[in-house]
Amino acid sequence: MYTPEEEMVVMRLLAWRRAEDGTWWAHCGLRLWSVAVGEGGRTRAVPRVVTSWVPADRLQPIPEEDYAEVPRITGGRSAAAQQPRRPTLEERTRRSR
Repeated sequence: MYTPEEEMVVMRLLAWRRAEDGTWWAHCGLRLWSVAVGEGGRTRAVPRVVTSWVPADRLQPIPEEDYAEVPRITGGRSAAAQQPRRPTLEERTRRSR
């Protein structure tokens, strides 16, 4: 995938969605490091998958990869509307305690 800054990032393709306007979007996941607060307030790095809907025209397939099994979703809300509400910093902080 190409980011808005034109950087190449390799992400896992989770699903395709066809929006009401006919455009295709890819639901992609990227494994990143996140901070977790454990017992006694000790912080540590833990892997976390961050997902995003990406316009299909911003993707480039990986050679030799088979994408035949990737689910295709049609109809319903637009891809952007499928994005879950992001928790606020306060909600994330509360959850990690």
